[in-house]
Amino acid sequence: MLRLTAYKGYYIRSGAMEAGPGWFTGFADITVEGSSPDAKVLERAVSGGKYDSAEKAAQAAEYRARQVVESLQPTWAPFTEPGFGRNDPPSKKR
Repeated sequence: MLRLTAYKGYYIRSGAMEAGPGWFTGFADITVEGSSPDAKVLERAVSGGKYDSAEKAAQAAEYRARQVVESLQPTWAPFTEPGFGRNDPPSKKR
């Protein structure tokens, strides 16, 4: 299960993987391209420990990713794309 959140102009994709029987470790990717599978990852963060649930591990990784975002330059790229905030899809350029 991947979770996508927005924070200060960046997207954080976080999730967890099993790190042993009953233990999980979290990971988070920071991008400006949202949930696209081809999104360029700017930074990565990990939970830094083992947790007894996947949700806790993913939350820990997201928390660390937010700390990383604090050190990055502000970006408004996701919010200035053509068509952002409109109900109709962006027009195609020819």
